[in-house]
Amino acid sequence: MDINELTLKEAALAYAKRGFKVLPLDPGTKVARISSWQHNATTDLAQIEAWWSAEPNANIGINLKASGLVAVDFDTYKDESHPFSEDLPKTWSQRTGRGGTHHIFVDGGHRYLAQLKINGEKVPAIDIKHNGYVVVAPSVVDGNAYHAENFGDAAEAPEWLIEGASKEVRSSSTTAPTSRPARRPRRSPESIREVIAKLDPNMPHDDWNKVGMGIHAETGGSAEGFQIFNDWSRQGASYDADLTIRKWQSYSEDGGVTFGTVAHMAQQPRTEPESLPDSGSRPNTPTPLGASTRPLLQKVGDLELRQPRFVVNGLLEETALSMIYGASYAGKSFVALDMAMSVATGSPFYGHDVSEPQSVIYVAAEGAQGALRRIQGWCKKRSVDRREAHLFFSRRSVSMSDDAAWRSLCEGISAINAQHPPAKLVIFDTLNRSMGKWDENKASDAGEILERLSELAHDFESNVCVVHHTGHSEKDRGRGSSAFYAGLDQSFKVSRHADTITLQNDKMKDGTPPSPLSFVLQDIEVEAEGKPLTTAVLEQVTHPANINGAPPAKRNSDHVVTAIMQVGSEDGELICASKHDVVNGLAAVREEPWSEEARAKAIDRSVSDGSASRSGGRVCVPKPAAESRSDVPS
Repeated sequence: MDINELTLKEAALAYAKRGFKVLPLDPGTKVARISSWQHNATTDLAQIEAWWSAEPNANIGINLKASGLVAVDFDTYKDESHPFSEDLPKTWSQRTGRGGTHHIFVDGGHRYLAQLKINGEKVPAIDIKHNGYVVVAPSVVDGNAYHAENFGDAAEAPEWLIEGASKEVRSSSTTAPTSRPARRPRRSPESIREVIAKLDPNMPHDDWNKVGMGIHAETGGSAEGFQIFNDWSRQGASYDADLTIRKWQSYSEDGGVTFGTVAHMAQQPRTEPESLPDSGSRPNTPTPLGASTRPLLQKVGDLELRQPRFVVNGLLEETALSMIYGASYAGKSFVALDMAMSVATGSPFYGHDVSEPQSVIYVAAEGAQGALRRIQGWCKKRSVDRREAHLFFSRRSVSMSDDAAWRSLCEGISAINAQHPPAKLVIFDTLNRSMGKWDENKASDAGEILERLSELAHDFESNVCVVHHTGHSEKDRGRGSSAFYAGLDQSFKVSRHADTITLQNDKMKDGTPPSPLSFVLQDIEVEAEGKPLTTAVLEQVTHPANINGAPPAKRNSDHVVTAIMQVGSEDGELICASKHDVVNGLAAVREEPWSEEARAKAIDRSVSDGSASRSGGRVCVPKPAAESRSDVPS
């Protein structure tokens, strides 16, 4: 079969028949047509027929991880050679619309990063695709068709790929991570496949389990035996990679079921499987566009107990809802942006590790320009190139109550996940500007909001975080219905006293609450359109009890007080100086250089937080109780 000569519908069906999880893409693009494509990509032929009957020109995507595949994207159109030209095994490959090349391999049970590195250095013009989907032939993008060779015949991942891009073997691998010593089977692999091809993988669970035991007994538990079992199983509508590998590892060679039992089952007439109703598609019943195919009900024994997986270690967990709340001007957005950039660049968040760079979606409902200045300041402070951050902004609010707007957001996240590391953090700043017509004070509307956010978290296995305000009277929780707090997995209060911003956890569901973190805002100068611009970034301060009695880091307001006392003159119970003199005096009291504009802003902030005051056009501080000013801290 030449996949390149088929219609798009015929090709999509051909991929599914080979066991690859297929999803439709908008015609001429790489954008998924369905929401929650991670779960809705399927091998269900009836569903695929329905998708391409509705849009015959839809391009084809394959969910790589769910199909047990990893793709190496060689951007040869960039005219950059790669060091593996002579070490590529023959495998399924395709020429992309832009002239690049995809080489597709069996993932070998490994988790892959998005970048290939040699001795810690990123290899240019090579990207690794594993968590997303890949566009496949004969799809057409920007007028150019993809062209495949060795269709579907994926080789095992080569060593240089495993060593340069993989993490640990994942438990949900579709390739057995360990296998018992193989013995010579009584039947050939082709004969085993021929027998089980007569069986419906949607059969009742107990019968499906017997098939696995029979194949295991016949092949001696070999890796090839598992591949046969897995290839057949993933044709089922309710295929579960975790369950398949777990069951295979539980089988023993004398489990009591032989392949003779399986052969006998294959000789019986097929019957419709009996199963509990679920929210997904039955084998021959197409689901509506965007509907979830995950089972509504699952047996507790089939669920896997696993360690918590954190986006930010000890703070933000995957597949969870979180809230950062506080009063106006407490510093909520500074904290949220700092977390976002830490995740987007793989940088630690003040002692809390981020395992690897992940994409972050930031819905900046209150404007992106101010946030962009802060991000540039964050990058300058840490010597990070902003272009390397996997942070994606929405410059306008996304109404949660608007189905079309919400679908657009989900499709946008799907498109990002297809081309970048998966989005593991989604931030709405603020909740109030993102609710649409829903009312935060109504428990029923709060329930709708939580349901929508929870679906987003589960569909993308992300932490969905909302930034929210406190009420006028209640400062210890986000304002609105108490249903919000009840539905959260993590909650963080941001408070401000004078110059100190404190981040404190007040809810960590099923986990140990982290210690509070304290910060001050540090002015930093960036450049925009060739001119200097002042913004602020968080600077962590450690209290004396945490650093063996050492004094806390100096705040900008401390520097202002020191400058006033050095250049000012006494006026009754005050020491006062003109703002101009204080601006000049500040240049000498802080080790780090700061612009005149930044110094002027520091004075204004000191007045706002009460560290200083204004009197007759001057800036003043109380005169020290001691007669001598020689003990003024510098």
